[in-house]
Amino acid sequence: NQRSPQASSFEHYSFKTIENEIGYALEEIVSEAMNEAQKDEIRMTMEEEMKDWENVPPEKRENKPMAYDEWLKMPEEERPLVKITASFDTGWQRRSTGNVYNSMSGHGFFIGAWTRKALSKWIHSKGCSICFFYMGKGLPIPEHDCTINYEGSSKGMEAQMVLEMTIDSEKKNDFWLDV
Repeated sequence: NQRSPQASSFEHYSFKTIENEIGYALEEIVSEAMNEAQKDEIRMTMEEEMKDWENVPPEKRENKPMAYDEWLKMPEEERPLVKITASFDTGWQRRSTGNVYNSMSGHGFFIGAWTRKALSKWIHSKGCSICFFYMGKGLPIPEHDCTINYEGSSKGMEAQMVLEMTIDSEKKNDFWLDV
């Protein structure tokens, strides 16, 4: 039974090693893509607000909305937050049955109403394989990049993600969400 060169070269690495090597690069690519999607969503939202304002009879117009180009030229710290509309979707590592919610992790995304692109993401994890391994052996847990960031019920992950992502969006981005 002969092995392909790809299979034999993979034997020298564990999946975790490969994941660690490319994980940070993938995270950077995802962040850049979401930043671009956020800018697109803000631009499209502001363009629609301008179209709506222009369709109002001149004698009834109030407060002209800011144009995207004007907003973009402002120093970032002076830009007003733009209200955007987004939907939210969540997935879990393990399927629920309607009354059993026991997944160890979940992921959520805000999806822009205009772009239909992911604007932000959040991952909750109730477990870490390194912690579980050492706890199972009764050994002290070494310093590591622990993935545990949630301690509540699996059912509560979704609501917690929406809350954290909404707060995070207002702190780190140029928009606030109308979910």
